Amino acid sequence: MSTYGESGGYHGKVRAGLGFATINSDTYLSMSFSPEFQLGKLNAAFDLEFYFGGDGSIRFRDDMYDDGAGWLRSIRHIYWGSSDDVFQTGVGTLYDMSFGTGMLVSHYNNASNWDQRKFGFLIDFNFPAFSIESFSSNLLNQELLAGRIAATPFFRYNAPFFNTLEVGATMLRDTEPDPIGIGVSSSSTLSAMGFDIGLYPIKTNGFQWKIFAEYANYENFGHGQGAGTMFRLPNLWDDVLDLEITYELRKAQEKFIPGYVNPAYELNRVRTGLLDLMDQAPNGISHYTQLHSRILESLHIEASYSSPVKESEMGLFTAEANIPDFFGPVSLSASYTKAHLNGLGGITDIDENSVARAMVDWRMTSMLYLSLLYRAHWIEETTINAMGDSIKIYKKQDTLQPQLAMKWKF
Repeated sequence: MSTYGESGGYHGKVRAGLGFATINSDTYLSMSFSPEFQLGKLNAAFDLEFYFGGDGSIRFRDDMYDDGAGWLRSIRHIYWGSSDDVFQTGVGTLYDMSFGTGMLVSHYNNASNWDQRKFGFLIDFNFPAFSIESFSSNLLNQELLAGRIAATPFFRYNAPFFNTLEVGATMLRDTEPDPIGIGVSSSSTLSAMGFDIGLYPIKTNGFQWKIFAEYANYENFGHGQGAGTMFRLPNLWDDVLDLEITYELRKAQEKFIPGYVNPAYELNRVRTGLLDLMDQAPNGISHYTQLHSRILESLHIEASYSSPVKESEMGLFTAEANIPDFFGPVSLSASYTKAHLNGLGGITDIDENSVARAMVDWRMTSMLYLSLLYRAHWIEETTINAMGDSIKIYKKQDTLQPQLAMKWKF
């Protein structure tokens, strides 16, 4: 969220594109309109996507605007403030929500099913001595509510080491963990509480070292704990490189999944039920590693990997890269999530457990761009099983969309 909400001024951009899109085997005429603007601390962005055709007739593909949030999905986000401000709030897409070092909430987003993405809400307070972070995954249905309170009790003391001590508590509650009744758990909600503590033995402009520990427990299920460290080298070699590496060793008891509220959370909700998956979770050791790097203040790379416990299939990999000026007039951006990994094998296989997005922009003139968008995510489909019953299945959907786009900055 830190990229939004500059202190003043009025500016923005409007992007409009015309082209075609292939969604699985269907071809559509594609039209898009994506305005963004910022007025002081207010930042708003919208996405209007229209697809016509597909079966030889002129018709409107309305999958994106059916059910749930409906036309509210055209609001990408509306935010007031940023993480650097005392107060921040917003509605729309929740992009990358993490609390503490992620024992409970780790890189969660509410748009893993892009066509049926949810309309979320967040509100944060940031003071020198304490902070409050909270969000709702679905403002219309109040499914997942999560929050964290953190305090820095010795921030006023001019004593290195102690003045960086931070303690935090995270709480979450999901009121609809099994929306279609496929689970057999006796619980009807999913609730958890966690505690974390961390400090910086070394914190300078050129080198930062943090150590931390955390504990979390799910009501009626299991608990887990972890300890780790973070190293950061900011502004290395005269702003050539900014590098941050985090590692955590985690121990899970039975019926506990570290970082369960992650990019695969909404898929787990509708495919297996959140409670049954927790019931099956084994105990054991797992590892969490995260890399964050910025090179020459332009190439931005962030990746994380959470290994599965024992032989379970709960490994998770996430990655994001942005290159604004790759080879001059060409810009690249990409993000990728792969869930339900059993080790690193198959990490590049894009299937129904994957969410991927890649965008290439070639600047032809100051306002005209040739773009190519690739998107893969999971969708729900209804089919008939061998018994003649109607059941839901979850499969990958690919979208490939070339467009001629006009981008106007103001």
